[in-house]
Amino acid sequence: MRPAQALHCIQHAQRGTALVMTLVFLVLLTMLGITAINTSTLEERMAGNTKDQNLSFQAAETALRAAETWVESTTAATSLAANNAYGLYDPSTTGTEVWDSVIWAGANVVTYPGVPGTPASGTLGDVNIRPKYIIEKLTTEALLPSGTRIIVRITARGTGASDNTVSMVQSTYSKTYP
Repeated sequence: MRPAQALHCIQHAQRGTALVMTLVFLVLLTMLGITAINTSTLEERMAGNTKDQNLSFQAAETALRAAETWVESTTAATSLAANNAYGLYDPSTTGTEVWDSVIWAGANVVTYPGVPGTPASGTLGDVNIRPKYIIEKLTTEALLPSGTRIIVRITARGTGASDNTVSMVQSTYSKTYP
């Protein structure tokens, strides 16, 4: 066989196999790239949601600590006289907890950094709505030979950068008055 005939036979035997394999390989790489983009987008959303949840928790915790500080600073048991307004409440008698029945967007809660009965001023960065709290007067105990101990439950509610992210925290606090 002459060299020209051999070249002609080789060219005639090729049927585009390399082209088909390259196209299959490109399709596989495209699918891999799309999957990687979808995964990255999902992970980015999860990280943002985690940050927002942490922000709402920190806001609620800030309001809770402010309420505890206010209770500790009171000098008379009458300061905690519950009137079911301005953030001071008696325990629920209806079976629905106070924090479930209170209107958190209303005026009968305390907005951080305010105290019961006083409007708040100032801001808390990165949150959409300032955190709020309520104080429930649970019990009053007479102490011998004198004094009074009041036990309160503080419920604080905070939101993150989105109003859809809400955290609530509670503490039970005891204060003794002479």
